[in-house]
Amino acid sequence: MVVRNMDKIISLMITAVMTVTSCSFKGENPLDGKRIAFIGDSISYGTNWQGGYGKLIGEQYNMNVTNVSKGGATLADNAHWSENSDGYRPYITDMLDNLDGDYEYIIAEGGLNDFWGHSELGEITDGFSGDFDENTMTGGMEKMFFEEFIPHIETTYRAISQKQQRAIAGLSMGGYGSLLYALKHPKMFVACFPISAAVFSDEDILNFSEEDYKRRFKDIIGGGNTKESRLTPTWRENDIYTILKNYPKADKKKVKYYIACGDDDFLYRNNLQLALAMYDTHIPTIFRLRNGQHHWPFWRREIKEILHTASSHFHRGEDF
Repeated sequence: MVVRNMDKIISLMITAVMTVTSCSFKGENPLDGKRIAFIGDSISYGTNWQGGYGKLIGEQYNMNVTNVSKGGATLADNAHWSENSDGYRPYITDMLDNLDGDYEYIIAEGGLNDFWGHSELGEITDGFSGDFDENTMTGGMEKMFFEEFIPHIETTYRAISQKQQRAIAGLSMGGYGSLLYALKHPKMFVACFPISAAVFSDEDILNFSEEDYKRRFKDIIGGGNTKESRLTPTWRENDIYTILKNYPKADKKKVKYYIACGDDDFLYRNNLQLALAMYDTHIPTIFRLRNGQHHWPFWRREIKEILHTASSHFHRGEDF
């Protein structure tokens, strides 16, 4: 989730699967009549049920929906429909390029077709070099995020295009993604809010059962039949703890981090370990362990805290 100038606009970047949950408002519906656009693959378009979760959200909150998603779309460019096909899948970045209109909210979703289509994972680039490998899932997502999504928001809406007015947040796997982006692009963000972040250590990877490792990681980071072979170059390139171990001293104070997790979350030890590693690396970090699990009731409460904290920092220069 990219958040800037909190009381003006909230923009969401959601990878893989978005879970739609029902909630009610006390009094007037603040989303009534708002304009929302969806870009992505068949999950957001709705293959067997046209409209997907975009239609659900629009009907639930009486919003004006534009859905330009396409079935089979990928984050990586030049992805073929199959090994024997010369045709290319729809490219999600193109959807954002061709999106017309003025929207209060834009939701982008993607990743599953890259996974199923065996797009190369790739790695996040160091610094804002703009040298993105669009033929990998990571490079395609990164290019869209930094070269298409953020510029689109900051030129379309009343947003301040400066690092000091730009933060990034995410939950679960998105929490891990927000960490990677903030650590790799410290010139872009003033703050990062990873919530219930799915961050794992070498020890975690080695201790997964063969079944769990195969289900969660093998198709993404590779690895052979032995536990030691799991620590592949792809894993090492995207491992938070490896990045922290080699983190440039000049970049350590550029971004402030706010890590939060529920005390009944199965990832609470992982988030505590992450916070300690950030402290040991001398990166400014706040850690909050609150009542809650790995679920939306906790995240809804925490998002409110994020908005309040970031807004105070943006508008009044207050520290975390």
